[in-house]
Amino acid sequence: MQPLKSEEFSRETDAFDAAVDRTPGLDPFCSGADWILACRAFGEEGLAPSFWRGAGGYAALSATVPPRALIGCDTTWGFACPFVGPEAGREFLRDGPRDWQILAIPGVGAGSPLLAELAQESEVRLGAVLRRARASLQGGPSRFLERRPRGLRRELVRAERTAARAGITFEAGEGGGEETVLARILDVEQRSWKGPAREGLLIPSMEAFYRVLVRRLLERGRLRARFARWRGEDVGYILGGVRAGIYRGLQFSYDERFARHSLGHWMQWRQICEACGEGLALYDLGGAMEYKRAWGESPLDTATLLVRRGAGTM
Repeated sequence: MQPLKSEEFSRETDAFDAAVDRTPGLDPFCSGADWILACRAFGEEGLAPSFWRGAGGYAALSATVPPRALIGCDTTWGFACPFVGPEAGREFLRDGPRDWQILAIPGVGAGSPLLAELAQESEVRLGAVLRRARASLQGGPSRFLERRPRGLRRELVRAERTAARAGITFEAGEGGGEETVLARILDVEQRSWKGPAREGLLIPSMEAFYRVLVRRLLERGRLRARFARWRGEDVGYILGGVRAGIYRGLQFSYDERFARHSLGHWMQWRQICEACGEGLALYDLGGAMEYKRAWGESPLDTATLLVRRGAGTM
């Protein structure tokens, strides 16, 4: 494998994404270049980008300084698999850098051939397992509702009626470019529960991450930014991205004045209806949490592999 400078990797993102699409057993949204480059915006101290390209695909890693350990670029959540493309992991071990001792590879699914490939070359241990909450969109909104618990179905019906009575509308918000979209989102964040707590995009590193991600998704027509509007004012937003037939939920918030309107449920439901209308096959809600349990039925589990450099790789 050959090293790539960050600017070279940025010019090859279409080829990188094509390699993602050829690789089974990973998260196709978070392993894509949009997410990877947004993760680099965190700028974690003591880590440097380490991008590689070979005949079998790519490696998108971060290296400690000095480079005794290599980890995936997604050091915050661990959703992204850093090796994409046929036999990229094996090729990296065979032809990549020689100055590391530990390699941490997150985002490896049960169907990935990566574990078997790496086990032939090095000592491999299984680390943390992460679960994504996901739901099928096959069959459209009505079939989606049929698979939901009765309590959630009742809540969605009530939220629809409440929003209609209040005159709240659901509108696309990608127009105006990255700065306009982010300004509207941050304005809603300030008036949500996240405002006093300085959570969500009000955390500087999270704003930096989403600034890159929103820009890249906008440029590629992959951004889905929707706003709940009341009397000409934004009172809620839901942000997501689309790739490989998947709607990936990212963030949502709403003005605390409208908490009784169940805007969070309502916006998710309206976005699901739009995603079904686009013909998307899957709703990925991100990391599994208790409140997401009622929304999903087909989770994705991935693990982190910990590789210690073995004799076969020297």
